Amino acid sequence: MAETNPNDASNDPSSSSSGSEEDKVIPMVNQGEDQNKNNQSQQQKTPEASTAESETPPNNAIPRDGGSCPSWLIQIMDEVEEAESNHSQGPKIPKVPEKLLKSENKNNECYNPLMVSIGPYHRLDRVEKLKNGESFKNSMTRQFILESGKEEEEFYGVWEVEKVAKQAKEFYDESLIEKIDDDDFTKMMFIDGCFVLQFIHCVTSKYDDLKMSDQEVANVRRDLLLLENQLPYLVLDSLMKLRFKEEERDKMIDEFLQIRKPHESLSKLALLSILFLISFIYFCCCCCLCSWNQTSPPSTPKKKKEATGDKQPAHLLELLYSRFIPVETEESDKSGHRGHYLYYSAKDLKKVGIHFRPSKSNALTNVKFRSSIFTGTLKLPPITIDKSTKSMLLNLVAYESSAVPKKKHWVTSYLCFMDSLINDAEDVKELRSKGIVYNYLGADEEVAKTFNDMTNSLEPETNAYNDVKRKINIQCEDVIKKWVAQWLQNYFSSPWVFIALVAAAFTIFLTAVATYVAVWPIN
Repeated sequence: MAETNPNDASNDPSSSSSGSEEDKVIPMVNQGEDQNKNNQSQQQKTPEASTAESETPPNNAIPRDGGSCPSWLIQIMDEVEEAESNHSQGPKIPKVPEKLLKSENKNNECYNPLMVSIGPYHRLDRVEKLKNGESFKNSMTRQFILESGKEEEEFYGVWEVEKVAKQAKEFYDESLIEKIDDDDFTKMMFIDGCFVLQFIHCVTSKYDDLKMSDQEVANVRRDLLLLENQLPYLVLDSLMKLRFKEEERDKMIDEFLQIRKPHESLSKLALLSILFLISFIYFCCCCCLCSWNQTSPPSTPKKKKEATGDKQPAHLLELLYSRFIPVETEESDKSGHRGHYLYYSAKDLKKVGIHFRPSKSNALTNVKFRSSIFTGTLKLPPITIDKSTKSMLLNLVAYESSAVPKKKHWVTSYLCFMDSLINDAEDVKELRSKGIVYNYLGADEEVAKTFNDMTNSLEPETNAYNDVKRKINIQCEDVIKKWVAQWLQNYFSSPWVFIALVAAAFTIFLTAVATYVAVWPIN
């Protein structure tokens, strides 16, 4: 038996409590020995043995950061961390979430291609349902290679096949990619990539070379913006480098994804003409000043500001999403309390003196409300509604639900905000008359039905547009402002009503003057 160290703190009764805290782990002993022998053997431990045993955690406690934590809490922390890690590290091109596919309306068809299948998710539909689209893909792939000026062997040989294909596999669901042969996957990436780029090039530069009807072009354009119909952008970028210059690549993609802008009104065109004239005069003045200051040393030209932190998008739909949700305006509205809802439609807001104005940009975050003494102004981004708008917006919602944190679900919140404003055709008419909604779909009832259908299964972030909704509700609940707004609408809604009001007031004034003169004649 080992000798007891007289200097050991464990033998000191005064330090027994501290020693028990340091040596929380009791060594395993023979079950037949009594408790006194256990205590004696524990007191006879050497300092080295005590230190070694203290480092071993018990079954129900795992030390972290110098302390101990129960195993059930460690398990909870690890499970949540693993779940969050799996969510953030999911495929960059995910499938549409199940919660969006379980809706009872006809939104499910908005996630499926009508003309062409791009990528592996709908590859089984290529044989029958999308057979015509496959012939277009082969033809345009051949056209893309021929217009590059390279032979097919040279073109394919320059393309970094193994590197690009290996990286592209990481963008999709692993369980699905495992079922596809490497050669088939590489072939699919090459043909689909060439087709997408040739289609975009023809749409933006050579429309007559498409050899498609306008409806087919619209269907293909719609299909290229489906979440489950995306190609990794690195595939497109690697193929574009074999044919286009950098400026041509950026311009082509930008024009294809450019948000459709409404036609400018004649007043805006006239304003542009005036601005052009002012700019021309300013240019002439600058030329004169330059000629007078020829002796001064030339200024050093400023270098073009390089974009910092530019990250290559995962796919075209993500790039389109960044157009609607700029990075600098991604922060949610933090004013006021959470949980505000908008209970008034567009026509209801008009009755309380709230006017609508289009925002200067198409960013869905650019929703502002300004209140004045008796009225208010709500600024909304203009939006064009056509046959492809519903599919595009719902796929942006699907991407947002899969790849964007919950607090930044701006597309979902925007659709729910617009749905609260639009109940029927009268609301659409009000927004259309103010240049906010541009209807290329048909009747105003169709636009109202489109917004109502899109939001059936959507849950907005309550903090989005929170300050705007709060101010609108305050404006609508103000009795004095409601009375003034009603009075202004009754007597100043049209010039004829205003003229009649002025005429009546002038008549009353003349009658009062005549009565006064009759009672008190002027000497």
